[in-house]
Amino acid sequence: MSLKKYIEDRYGSIIYQKTLGFKDMKTKRSKTKNQSIFLQKCISHHLIPKSLRLKCPVKTKVAKGMMKNFQFRLLISIKNDTRRKFFKLEKEICNLKEELMSILSNNDMKMIEEVSNKASEKMFISSKERLLKKFRILKEINSPRSCNNNQQRYIKDCVIDLTSETFPDNHKSLLNLGPKFVPTQKHIPFMDIISITESSALKLEYNKDNIAAQNLRKDILKTLKMCKPPKDNLSKSQRKALNEIKESNLISIYPFDKGSGFVRIKKEDAVQKIKDQIGEINTLAEDPTNSFAVKIKTTLSKLNKKNKFTKEEYEVIYPSDPIAPRMYGVIKAHKPEKKLSYENNSFNSWYTRLRLISIFSFNHPIFFKQMSNTLKKLSGFC
Repeated sequence: MSLKKYIEDRYGSIIYQKTLGFKDMKTKRSKTKNQSIFLQKCISHHLIPKSLRLKCPVKTKVAKGMMKNFQFRLLISIKNDTRRKFFKLEKEICNLKEELMSILSNNDMKMIEEVSNKASEKMFISSKERLLKKFRILKEINSPRSCNNNQQRYIKDCVIDLTSETFPDNHKSLLNLGPKFVPTQKHIPFMDIISITESSALKLEYNKDNIAAQNLRKDILKTLKMCKPPKDNLSKSQRKALNEIKESNLISIYPFDKGSGFVRIKKEDAVQKIKDQIGEINTLAEDPTNSFAVKIKTTLSKLNKKNKFTKEEYEVIYPSDPIAPRMYGVIKAHKPEKKLSYENNSFNSWYTRLRLISIFSFNHPIFFKQMSNTLKKLSGFC
């Protein structure tokens, strides 16, 4: 049995028409809300929609200025009218809801509300997408293209080539985008999003907030069903160049030490530059990080039981991630010799300093100074 037949048989055709009116009011309210937001965005960005543009009869600067002011005032008044319309619909929906609640049973009223909410939600999403697309087009039309074109003509190459091999044009165009440029992903990482969502939902369930966990899962599922992969911000040749640079075993790309740019250098030359700066090293056959971490954990737990640390100090010292530190190089492009300096990605914690000493034995006074400072700090707790 359809909803129409059920309501008409039980309550009459007049009540069915009122339920349809309730549904239409809700859809109009969601549409009006989006229109109000769109008009407010147009006002804040000083954009005039196409429907409000009027042709100036007199081609003078004064007349054009007056016409612009009139269009802007007209836009503000239309925005205020849509807001009034929205609040008027809100009142009408509340009044009609009270009337239907006095006539319909609780189960029937819930059913009518679910149908109306689904229709209004569908209208809200479709109108939002349409108005967002309209807003982007308006923004692109009103953006100063001439200024952007002039800026693009005078962009300097941000790549220094220290190799004797040919530098392909597609590699050059990719690297000239700079180190701050982020290529878009071809595919949406569904599994990563789902795993993060599930871990957050489990935390909520652990805190006995099951409703919030269910709502989180529903919202993420709804978003993932409707989402589309972003447009590729690289051309085909640039995407090909990115894969070639990743797969290359001969040439490496290093960032500038100061400024934004890249240096193209052979891998052999880069390794030799780092070896020249580090000096003699003793390489270990096995990584002793895990065994070293176990010893530190047992020592720290004993000291913590004696209340030798505060909670913050214990969290800083405790080796929660027993991973050997990684060293990477950056080119000093501002110097004529183009030296390659090395940096460490996790060099500030006490545990990292100890791990570095355990893995490498550097003949450099800085490392011994850091080791002695660390040991002094640790000995102060004992």
